[in-house]
Amino acid sequence: MGKIIETSQWESEIHQIERNERVVGGRDGGVNIQAMQLANRTVYLSQAVDGLYTGESPFTSALSAQEAADAGTIPLNARVSVRSDTNLVWVNEYQNIEGIMKPTGKTLPASSYFRAVTAPIRLQNQYDDSGFAAGVVPSSRYSAVLTEISDSYLNELGVVNGVYSPGRTSTHVTVPVPVNWLGRYVIMSCLFHNSELITPVVGVYHQYITTGTNIISDGLVNSVERLSDNILRVVSSGRIPTDKGVTALAIGAGGFGTGSATKLICAPTFALSDAPILLETFEWDVLDSIRAERMNTISADVLSGSERINTLETKIEGLPTSFIRNFETNGAMEMQTAWTYYGSGVFESVAHVPELAEIGIAGGFRVTPPTGGNTASRFDSNAATISVVANAAPGERLLVGTVVYASDGTAFPNLTSSAGYTITQGGILTGANSWGHVHINSKARFYFAFFNTITAPISRLTIGFTASNSYFPDSMAVRYHTGIFVHHATDIRLPTESTIESYLGWDGQGSNAEFFQQLQDLLDASTDAVSPVLCLGGDGLAESYVEVFREGRKVRRSFTPFPAESLTTPNVFNFRSDYIDNVQIRQMTDDVAPYRALGTTIGANHGFSMTRITAAAHGKTTADIGSIYSNGSMQYVLVGIDTVNTVYLTSRADNSAVPVGTLTRVSGGVSTANIVGTAATTTQMYPPIKNREISCQIDGVTVTDKTGFFSYRDSVVFSESYEIMDKASIVAWYENYGASGVITPDGDAAIHVSISYAFDRDAHCTIYTDFLTLKDGVPLQDIMFLQAVRGAANDGAVRYYIPKSLPFSQFGLNFDFANIGSSSTAGWTDRVNLTPARCEPTGILADRLIQLSDRFGFAMGYLPVGSTSLSVRRTNATVKAMQISNNGTKVYLSAIDNGTRTLSAGQYYSTIGYRNLLINSHMRTAHYAVRTNAADYLYVDWHTHGVDRVPVPQDYAGRSFEVVEKSDNVAVLSNSLTNTLVVRVDESKSYGYLIIKII
Repeated sequence: MGKIIETSQWESEIHQIERNERVVGGRDGGVNIQAMQLANRTVYLSQAVDGLYTGESPFTSALSAQEAADAGTIPLNARVSVRSDTNLVWVNEYQNIEGIMKPTGKTLPASSYFRAVTAPIRLQNQYDDSGFAAGVVPSSRYSAVLTEISDSYLNELGVVNGVYSPGRTSTHVTVPVPVNWLGRYVIMSCLFHNSELITPVVGVYHQYITTGTNIISDGLVNSVERLSDNILRVVSSGRIPTDKGVTALAIGAGGFGTGSATKLICAPTFALSDAPILLETFEWDVLDSIRAERMNTISADVLSGSERINTLETKIEGLPTSFIRNFETNGAMEMQTAWTYYGSGVFESVAHVPELAEIGIAGGFRVTPPTGGNTASRFDSNAATISVVANAAPGERLLVGTVVYASDGTAFPNLTSSAGYTITQGGILTGANSWGHVHINSKARFYFAFFNTITAPISRLTIGFTASNSYFPDSMAVRYHTGIFVHHATDIRLPTESTIESYLGWDGQGSNAEFFQQLQDLLDASTDAVSPVLCLGGDGLAESYVEVFREGRKVRRSFTPFPAESLTTPNVFNFRSDYIDNVQIRQMTDDVAPYRALGTTIGANHGFSMTRITAAAHGKTTADIGSIYSNGSMQYVLVGIDTVNTVYLTSRADNSAVPVGTLTRVSGGVSTANIVGTAATTTQMYPPIKNREISCQIDGVTVTDKTGFFSYRDSVVFSESYEIMDKASIVAWYENYGASGVITPDGDAAIHVSISYAFDRDAHCTIYTDFLTLKDGVPLQDIMFLQAVRGAANDGAVRYYIPKSLPFSQFGLNFDFANIGSSSTAGWTDRVNLTPARCEPTGILADRLIQLSDRFGFAMGYLPVGSTSLSVRRTNATVKAMQISNNGTKVYLSAIDNGTRTLSAGQYYSTIGYRNLLINSHMRTAHYAVRTNAADYLYVDWHTHGVDRVPVPQDYAGRSFEVVEKSDNVAVLSNSLTNTLVVRVDESKSYGYLIIKII
């Protein structure tokens, strides 16, 4: 049997057998032409794919590419990649020009190329001839000799000699500065070896030299890194001035102990660039970069600013700008604040300290107290005016802080509590109003002091520890004192473990912005500042939160999803606080909605009534829980022991309070003594619920951990469900099983509820909720699936905007919430009900509330779905649409409110609500998205008129939409969604609103 001979080539067309064509076999037979052409194409494609998979991408050499072109597998004018045979280039581009594969000149460099193009001018003084690359002649600032190095670490790197200055405590190597170096940026480094350097000693590790004077300051950055016990790498970077008469540069160090110590400067490096040089752009690969074989390839043209050195500018483009700048020459802090260090500490790199390095601290003063003594360590602002607080306005507050590390996690400055911490100042600040410290991690603390009010310009601050009170104690532990933080504002909060990360990023913040930014990133578990993040804080009242960056602002929403069961505290999901740009918008302890059912307000944070009775030496124990007592007319059951003098009781028959007086024991328990109450406090009995379940899903994946940081893309959902018991069955359980020690009663379930709290990529919260009766005879007054406390006044006075509400009067006061009214309840004698008569008579019954302050806002409402849809909204809420409490704290949205009635088993209600934080715009009153698992929504409100291009979320663009409801004065001009929605609002009405559904 014959076989088709396959050839690797691309067939431009496939033969078609015609009607009159003879069916002939054989190699050239018409019946085999198609099969051969398709086989050729298959072989061609197979070889191309194989080439990609082998990593040759796809040709191993120019010869193999030419062979492919000869075979016809590379079409004319096609471009291909060919592996390079040099170390500096990975692949070259070739093009088929009239059948000849020719290089185009385009290449893809290898990593070695980037190292080569930024290769520094290495002064090769470590070699026997003491010569320098490119003919540069070095010298020492002091009399020096070239000395052999016997250190094994350096010898393994190829370093054999160094410059030694006998009898001196300072050693430097200088290089003359040609004219064409002036005005350019330079980075200098060297290795410093001291045979007797076991621990750092006092002194300046690095400095600029210009004919004997340290005057270069433009972009000055200094760094030191410990490579071993005896070897440091020191680095300086900055711009060589053109007007200072600079004739020489030097890299070195001074103040290293006694003159008898053996000190050697070796492997100095100078590199030039026309752009600022960031220390982090250099990979100090000493095993490669200091070898002579590599350095000898650098020619003299490098000194005159060759193209290769200029590539430093392209290398640093787009790289982060954070680098070591906590400390300047002479131990001064960052140049903008001019802080000076006083104490026994020696500045060095802390790259080897993970607890500091992981939060972005690069350098610090290593504090070594004398044996048997204590050491002061402080930073002092010796400038005439401190720039970071120069613009502080009278009335603002001031927070200053510093960071301390202790290797053993315990040998910190003597500060067991807040007392004793020292911060002083010159001028108007005479003492801190608050002070203390917080733990950053197991070995680092942030010490702070807080001043309530600034009344005049500040001339001087000192932060640190003195021997008179809080000092560094004698210890074998390694301690670093590093980092200064200064901030002034009107809304400063005291640092805590949960708020310290909020202290970053203000203009003129101070010298350790990098530390706080890195700390923020660490706590967010993300290096991408715009990635949404979930932090799970754990069980009990530990707060969890989601945090996102929206419109350039940081939005954080905290909550407690995993509360513990207790007789006196609720155990359901709770909202806690909302922040935008560190401004607290809302503070909450009870902001999830209960149900007015079973004869009381129940579920969420509400339980049945119980009373805390004070009865001295009552003698009751847990064995008496469930025992029954009487005051002659009613009976009460003991449900908890508080203290030896207080107990908890609840009524057996109803939800009334327990009176003061003698309660005679009727039955149950061990103790037969009566309870003689002298005082009573009514409270709530928890939990009224059982079978509670809660889970967390991140982008649809269930997470079982209750602590940790998690990045998410689209959503974080907490799904909660529980059953609400009736009181009679709870009381019966206590009477029968209360002494068992079980916390949760197991009574008859009357109601089942489920709530899912879904936080989206903008930290908006969509709430899916339902209500189901489990037995007949459940009394119901109303269901308010949503409630909200009034926002905090940290961003100005809070005002209420309720779309579709009408003006009305009550308590002799006039209300017009549709045109934005005050949230003050001054003069109110009762709650305000927004009845259907106080709402527009058509369309959706008022179903949302917007709280507005100066810059930010909060929106709460129902979507037009389920039990709050357009078709049933008005029939399901005939009594009221919402209620505003007269104590000024809460607003309740009614979903089901038709008056008190009794429900039978299987009665079901559900809806979708939302709680969104808003960033205000002068173009419109409110504007927010609500995302659901089905359709999405966009809400827009105006109290202005004209044409508005409403921004549309990116995930809405290109989708179809329909108008759910709008005011008569609003016209939608857009036919489709792009990145904006064009709307006209005319003046026929004082305000306008628009709700669209995105499909």
